[in-house]
Amino acid sequence: MPDHPIFPQLALFIASRPLLALYQQFFFPSVPLGTGLLPVTLEDIRPTRPENARMAIEIAISRAAVVVYDFNRGVPLPLEYINAQRAEGVIVVDAPPRRQSSSWTHQASQTNQRRIERPKEMAGWSESFVDMLLGRMNESAPPPTSAQIAVELTRYEAQKDYRNLVLAALALLERKMRMDDPPTASPTNPSGGVLTGVSAYLGDDSHTVIEGFAHRHDLLEGVPVEASLLETSALALSDVVRKRYGAPLREPG
Repeated sequence: MPDHPIFPQLALFIASRPLLALYQQFFFPSVPLGTGLLPVTLEDIRPTRPENARMAIEIAISRAAVVVYDFNRGVPLPLEYINAQRAEGVIVVDAPPRRQSSSWTHQASQTNQRRIERPKEMAGWSESFVDMLLGRMNESAPPPTSAQIAVELTRYEAQKDYRNLVLAALALLERKMRMDDPPTASPTNPSGGVLTGVSAYLGDDSHTVIEGFAHRHDLLEGVPVEASLLETSALALSDVVRKRYGAPLREPG
C-alpha cells in the first residue's frame, strides 16, 4: 500500500495537447467506472502559488496511482523526468509505427515500463484501445485487497492517527463508489448536489460518510476539529470501509 495517507485516486495523463484532447473525449469517461480512479492532466494541477508549480507537478507524478505517458512528439515532459519521479506505475503509450528519427526510436526502446501501442485509426480506440489501456491501468494500480485495507486502517487506529484515518477511509470509499455506481462517482462536500445519490448508495452508512466529508473539508482547510469528534468519525468510517470491502472487522476497545 502507498505510504501517503490519502490512498492514490488519480490517474495522471501526460501527452501532447492534440492527443490529450482525444484522451479526454474518448477515454476519460471510462476511467472512473473501469478503474475507480479519477483522470487528470498536468493542466489540472494548479497550486495556489505559481512558484510551487514544479513541486506540485513532481508530487502529482510521484503520488498518482498510475501515470499514462503518451510517447509522442509534443509531449510536455521528457520520459526521463517521469522516471526520475517514480520507479514504477508508468504506462507508456507508443505511437503507431511511422517515420521517426532513430534517436527517438532508441529513446523509446530504452524504457522498461508497461507499453501499449496506440491505434493508427480512431476506430481502434473504441474497438480495442480503451479496454486494453484500462486493463493495463488496473494491472499497474489494482484496487487494494481487503487484507491490505485492514492492515493499513489498523495501523492508523493503533497510532491514533485519526486525521489520516479519515482521509484514507474516504479515499477508499470514493474509489469503490466510482466503480460501483457512476452517478454518485465524484467526490462531494457537505453542500454539494451529489448528496442525494450518495445517501441512496450508502444507505444506513450515509450519515457517517457525509459527516466524514465535512471533517475532511475542515482538516484540509486547516480548520480545527474537536479531537473527540474526529476520533468518533474516523473509527466509524473505518467500520464502514471494512464492511464495504469485506475486510476483517475492527477489534473493539
